[in-house]
This record gives sequence, C-alpha cells and structure tokens, in this order.
Amino acid sequence: AAAFFAATQVGTPLFVWLFYRGLFDTVRPIMTIVNLGQVLGLYSVYLFMVVLTFTKETWQVVLQVLHLVLIGILTLLWTKRTGMEGFCRAVLAANAVRVAAVVVLGVFKAENERGQVIEK
Repeated sequence: AAAFFAATQVGTPLFVWLFYRGLFDTVRPIMTIVNLGQVLGLYSVYLFMVVLTFTKETWQVVLQVLHLVLIGILTLLWTKRTGMEGFCRAVLAANAVRVAAVVVLGVFKAENERGQVIEK
C-alpha cells in the first residue's frame, strides 16, 4: 500500500498535468488526500480477503454496512461544510477506519485461532 501510494503521488500530478492541465491548479491541493483515501480503500479490500480466510463471512457484512453508514454520514456532513475537500477527507477517514477495523478483526481472530490450536 505504501509503495502504491508513493507511485500515485508521482503519477497523479503528471497525469493530471498532461491530460487536464486546466484543472491542475484546482485539484492539486486535494491530490494527496484523494490518493491516500483510494489506496486505503483498495488496501482494506485486499486485506479483508486475507482476514476472511479465518473469520466468518458475517463479519464482511457487518463491517461493510458499518463502513457504508460511516462514509454516508461523514460525506454528508463534511461535504456540506467544506465542499469537495470535505468529501475527499470523509472518504479518507472512512477508509482509514475500515483498514483499522479489518486489522483489529484479523489480529483478534488470529489470536483466538492460535489459542485454540495450542489448547487442542
């Protein structure tokens, strides 16, 4: 995720400057927020695939619904307050929370699995 984020930090400004030069100055302040939000969103999806190999599928529904509610609330509130930058920050915050939730779930379930294997 860190390597991909670093690549987007180089590639996005170049891409926008080459193909959307007129918008470059407008979107430049939010490029880092957008890139990090999208990278964390994608990272959480792939991380979730690993975690789901040793957890129940119901966890996916629970965390996805919670993420949907959180992103909905944050985008409504923050977009109303600060426009596009607020929307981008809301997506970043919601995706960061989802990554943290998946990591916590994975660590918790892995520790429980390890404890059960040792006790058997």
